[in-house]
Amino acid sequence: MSQTDFFKVKASLPAPNLPESVNGLISLKEVPKDGMTYEVPEYEGIKEGQVVSGRFGFQGDDFPFEFEHTVARPTSFKILVPREVLLNLIGKKALAQYWVIKADGNPASSLVTEVEVTH
Repeated sequence: MSQTDFFKVKASLPAPNLPESVNGLISLKEVPKDGMTYEVPEYEGIKEGQVVSGRFGFQGDDFPFEFEHTVARPTSFKILVPREVLLNLIGKKALAQYWVIKADGNPASSLVTEVEVTH
């Protein structure tokens, strides 16, 4: 299954948390110099060794920020989105979503978190 196929899977996992987001906005003034936190919450069926893939960018973006993370402990985890990524998204609605193949072999995707990036 390709990454684009995951967007066709019905969302059943909790949406990612973006702690620097306030009321759907991410202000660069409030983001640390090293970048923004993208948190994948603990989800039902999380297992050690699962590979969680995710992205952050605007719809139709050819090169969104993407990551893969191998679960070391079955709990929530954080990924750092570099500040440069946010600079390219100023004035745009950005979407955050992740997906995983669960222990039963079935794919699962998260609900989407949508934010607007501002100065």
